[in-house]
Amino acid sequence: MRVVWSPDGKWLATGATDKLVRVWNVATGKIEHELAGHTGTIWSLAWSPDGTRLASAAEDKTVRLWNPLAGKLVATYDQFPEAMHVYPNHKLDALAWTTDSRWLWIALTNNIVPLDVETVTFGPLENFSNGNVITFLNTSPDGQRLLAREGYGWTFVRGRDAQDRRLLGQYLGMTAQWHPDSRRFLGWEYAYGTVGFDVETNRRLGLLFPWLTGDHWLCLGPTGHYRGSPGVEDQIVYVAMLPDGSQRTYTPAEFAKQFAWKNDPEKAELLGK
Repeated sequence: MRVVWSPDGKWLATGATDKLVRVWNVATGKIEHELAGHTGTIWSLAWSPDGTRLASAAEDKTVRLWNPLAGKLVATYDQFPEAMHVYPNHKLDALAWTTDSRWLWIALTNNIVPLDVETVTFGPLENFSNGNVITFLNTSPDGQRLLAREGYGWTFVRGRDAQDRRLLGQYLGMTAQWHPDSRRFLGWEYAYGTVGFDVETNRRLGLLFPWLTGDHWLCLGPTGHYRGSPGVEDQIVYVAMLPDGSQRTYTPAEFAKQFAWKNDPEKAELLGK
């Protein structure tokens, strides 16, 4: 199921396998509108920043634009500059608005394309792929950056124009969420936990493992300092690169003794300061 809040927090939109988009009144908990039209499972929803439009994309390879509070269909888009690919068995967030609510970014296959919803025209295709299908888009709160992730796990960031495009790295989060400062984000990975990243310094920040063996949790800062549940030291090791190029594994106690290093839990920050 896909779930998105309206910008004012008064409405909730959902979409699922029954092919319906539902608009919920948060105050009453009741369905205000059921929006029918898609003929496949809905896999992406995006509410425009001005609250007047709701975009949906589904396995029928169409994007539909709704007036969510009036419960009306505004437009249906099924012709794109590149074929829209549905990535199986993956959660997709392949729609993202610009902050002026004028342009809607749409992930197609290896490219994304901006749609001007006023003139119904497409901008040029932009490639954000290392060889796999683009599966996720997210615009920063200030509207200056766009994150794009593809199926091999590579995450890109786009600035204000197509020339400002960078590859950030791999496995930075399947569904990365921006911090309000529009500089840092958190992403969740099945095998790596939650990853923090700073797009201005282009470096990873902390890691959060919400569950480990024995109901433990661990937060690991970028400088190796950690904090977690009591006894979490028994669940982790340090791997050190020695001067001769070899590697050796140490328990936290062995590492502290060997290198005269002391862990400081206050420095185990997920996003820094």
